[in-house]
Amino acid sequence: MKPATLYIDGFIRPFTMEEVKQLVSRTVSPINLDEHFFMNVAKTFCYVTYPSMEAARKAKEVMYTFLDGYNGSREETKFPESFGNKLRVRFTSIMASTMKKDQKSASDDQPADKRQKVDTVVVLEDLFRKTEARPVIYYKPLTEAEVELRGIDHA
Repeated sequence: MKPATLYIDGFIRPFTMEEVKQLVSRTVSPINLDEHFFMNVAKTFCYVTYPSMEAARKAKEVMYTFLDGYNGSREETKFPESFGNKLRVRFTSIMASTMKKDQKSASDDQPADKRQKVDTVVVLEDLFRKTEARPVIYYKPLTEAEVELRGIDHA
């Protein structure tokens, strides 16, 4: 039997990874959740590989009838609020283990110092000055060169 993979997208947080793993293995277990389950960092979609096409079809049907949300459509099903409002479940030719390897190799390709560096948030107060009066007005003072160019007196 050839393994089959489901692509599930439309997740809206908050939920735990454990809740998603329970959802995808509700009646049919994937081959191995550690190797054949992949969820992106933003937790908006996942790939799950099942041992056969029949097992994947059964898992898809279970997801469609999960709780009271079945609306008759094979494209969108209402899931519990913790997973977001609409999830889409589709078959794909991409294996979950492939996605996991691709993500790992992409992070390995980055230099260690880049992985360690955290993007800092720049706030307006760092870039501009602001008035104390309300409404607040942000402004950038002129440089000495701009003052000389405009011929403004510092009196």
